[in-house]
Amino acid sequence: MNHSAIQDPIQGGEPSPFRLEGPDILLREFVPADLDDFCEITAQPHIREFLPDWHVEKETRRVWLRDYEIPGSREFLEAAAQSRSVEDRMLRLAVIERSSGRFVGWCCTGIKDELPQPSREIVYGLSAACQGRGYITQAVTLLVDWLFAHTDIRLIHGLARPANVASNRVLQKCGFQPLGEIRLEDGRFLHYVLEKSVHGTPELKRKIKQTQPMDLPNEMTAAKLPHMGELYLQKATAEDAENICTLMSEIEADETRRWYTNGERPYIPGFNSLSMQIYQMREGLYDKIMLGEQLAGVVLVSTTGREHGRIDRLYLAPCMQGLGLGSQALKLIENKYPRIIEWSLDTIKCSPRNLHFYEKNGYERTGEDDEEVYYTKKIGAAGKVGAADRPTMSLACEGDTSSNSTKPQSKRDSEADFTYIPSVCRTDDALPIDLRFENHSFTRADFRRCDLTETDFMGGDLSRSTYSHLNMTQIAFNNCNLQGTKITNANLRGSRIGDSSMDGSEILHVSLRGSSIRECDLSDVRLANCDYAGMTIDGIPVSELLDIYRNRKRSNAT
Repeated sequence: MNHSAIQDPIQGGEPSPFRLEGPDILLREFVPADLDDFCEITAQPHIREFLPDWHVEKETRRVWLRDYEIPGSREFLEAAAQSRSVEDRMLRLAVIERSSGRFVGWCCTGIKDELPQPSREIVYGLSAACQGRGYITQAVTLLVDWLFAHTDIRLIHGLARPANVASNRVLQKCGFQPLGEIRLEDGRFLHYVLEKSVHGTPELKRKIKQTQPMDLPNEMTAAKLPHMGELYLQKATAEDAENICTLMSEIEADETRRWYTNGERPYIPGFNSLSMQIYQMREGLYDKIMLGEQLAGVVLVSTTGREHGRIDRLYLAPCMQGLGLGSQALKLIENKYPRIIEWSLDTIKCSPRNLHFYEKNGYERTGEDDEEVYYTKKIGAAGKVGAADRPTMSLACEGDTSSNSTKPQSKRDSEADFTYIPSVCRTDDALPIDLRFENHSFTRADFRRCDLTETDFMGGDLSRSTYSHLNMTQIAFNNCNLQGTKITNANLRGSRIGDSSMDGSEILHVSLRGSSIRECDLSDVRLANCDYAGMTIDGIPVSELLDIYRNRKRSNAT
């Protein structure tokens, strides 16, 4: 296929139309003479059914062509020629049948704000008289190949209504990858993406299949991919967010297809949100799983304290699964965090493959609910690394006559690290470094005047506990159930509460000066008797909103 460049101006100063030529059709810029044919096609029943916004009055279309569509396409082409950066410009091309020279349809690209970033889509329409000839498949192929070769566009979305079989077939034949169903303002669509030279393209899938020795176990196969390179972890940055969004959309669609029915989908918060991917990078614990130069997957880790880690996300691109890369990735994670001696994670219950994978890699099932199975893995032959070398102690408590100090004991029983006497515990001395309580219940415990700096609480039952007059500076709550929590008279400066439930909680007499609340569900939240100075909601000062409301209320009253 011939991808013509923008032609030099001809006599009279007007540039000749841009053209892309295929076997049976060519694409060119719109011209005013297309008006009648354009309006005739947009009035056809199938266009009015599947592309209703394209059918407008003839005079309206005349104005659009003259003032927007023709000059807008020229701006797009000039920007592409000058810098390759087309930003949010639109390109609208006419589909011309080569044998007759007739205008028979259109093939365009523009921005659809409802789609995940980058939100550029491809749109096309064809006269009913020309359907079944492969014209639109040629048109989409011509346009997409040119966009990837001559602009900075790296990803293109495609949308087709479920009932539009022909349109879905076009996207599939042109190599667009299905992501599942998406609901937009104007209805339900099947959602596709095509990405430029990134994971998951048909070329990469063929490459993997060609290099995989079929008679080797999966664990050996990954080491036998000579053309793909070494597997390694690389810190994710904001520049990676778009690629990770695309990867996660592909994974979400694959998980939906494999394990879910009746319209249900996996719960992967913000999987297609650019801002969520960047938010996950805030602690520097979000890594890309790289196979050579290819993005193979992602892993998100959260650590609590010195020895506990949680794998919040571990996903491989569908085309990278079944090659033994997952097991290698787990080893890379464990090697990256050598001080972590206990890992935890959860995975969907409906995936036997996931359950087998984690159990094969040493994770033990610790619980489950209707949707998730919970796992932990302790590093070391005995399940605890260096547990026998840690100091143990008996806490001196009010009313306890067995001890009046907190001196470390010499006991080296790794199965019973501590003696705990439930009562009111308090001390003026810092506890020994690496003091560790494990598998103990502190229900109804009362800690008073304690220094809990860098203390690590993980996986315990702290329900109905009381914390009073504490310095909790820079405390972190990760993956915690904080329902019904009451925080009073506390210094929480620099703290972070994320990915947690605080439904029904009560926050009293707390300074939140300079804090930020982002991407949270604040429905039915009540604020009363608070200082709103400098507070903004989506950039709008709250004081101005309140003034507007009060003035309107006074006006209504009079």
